[in-house]
Amino acid sequence: MELFLTRGQTLIMETTNNNIYQKLQVIQGQVGSLFKTEENKGQKYSFFNEKQLLELLKPELAKNQLLFILSDEESQPLIHEKEGSIHYLKYLKRLEIIDSNSPNSRLIFKFWACGQSNDLAKAKGASETYSTKYILSKLFLIPVKDTSDPDYQEKETQSIPKEQTEEIIDKEQIEQLLNLFETKTQNWQKEKNASKPNSFIKLLNDIFRDYNLKGEVTFDNFPVRAYLLKEKDRQRAWSYLTKL
Repeated sequence: MELFLTRGQTLIMETTNNNIYQKLQVIQGQVGSLFKTEENKGQKYSFFNEKQLLELLKPELAKNQLLFILSDEESQPLIHEKEGSIHYLKYLKRLEIIDSNSPNSRLIFKFWACGQSNDLAKAKGASETYSTKYILSKLFLIPVKDTSDPDYQEKETQSIPKEQTEEIIDKEQIEQLLNLFETKTQNWQKEKNASKPNSFIKLLNDIFRDYNLKGEVTFDNFPVRAYLLKEKDRQRAWSYLTKL
């Protein structure tokens, strides 16, 4: 089976056991967000680095006893072209996910890695890093947030009353709630079910009515307003969402 991710990216998947899917689903529901904290000053864009991604995933992989093996796929030759002083590379990568409790239970993903540089080794290194970040962040549905975006949280946090700041709950718990919200939203879209999301938004507006914030909760602003939830309200939203 082939899953087309973006232009030029093809994901080929092979599987031998369904049990491993359950573990991947758990990780998708538990893993937090990535933040673009690094900056490329030359080309003026922000990004998340490989270390951030691995620090986010490794505890979840260990908890679910999954092993990752990354390698170059030998069935496809590396394509290397040079134009002027620039080296262009394209080659197929292989990601194998193994259930350490049952080594015969595994998933194999194949995806293209591409890179360019005036140094051949740097072209290979860049293609390795980018392709690995891409496949893992997409596979685990990890949201990527840009902290430099002026709209990110600032508008909402400015309107929160001072007395509430001591009651705001742990960021990781909110990330779990938002991940569940994203998963549920995708399922509702597939089901073409409007009653469930509308029901959840109604609950959120009931909760936030006591927070003295301007405007109602919507699908667009909930990922920001979620960070203002008190613990009892976070538990109420989580419980309601899991039952939908």
